[in-house]
Amino acid sequence: MQDAQGSGELERMLAEHGGDLMRTAALLTGSRQDAEDLLQAALERLLRRGRRLDNPRGYLRRTMYNLAADGWRRQGAWRRKLVVIRASDPPGEADVMAAVDLRDALIRVLRMLPPQQRTVIVLRYWEQL
Repeated sequence: MQDAQGSGELERMLAEHGGDLMRTAALLTGSRQDAEDLLQAALERLLRRGRRLDNPRGYLRRTMYNLAADGWRRQGAWRRKLVVIRASDPPGEADVMAAVDLRDALIRVLRMLPPQQRTVIVLRYWEQL
């Protein structure tokens, strides 16, 4: 009965916060496919724990950050320089394509950062922590 109850709580949490978790994973990885893999791996770790957690959402976020950092270390993608993004148009006047281009440039710059800096940027400016 506890497994069914815990499964129901997990499903409710994912229904409420799955989009936010997926966006965070996409910012950490730089692509939707890698984000799906990262979130799935974090969910697998959550389910393997076998016992209930007080804060499963926090556990998932922390696990995603750790898994992403592990992936960066394996790839050896340490970057030392940050490319400065400058928007040519003010944000209020930008068209949809300019917003997409800016978002793409932001993802590319995030991928260039070292793991610790990327995590800090995502936590501070995306998660508002």
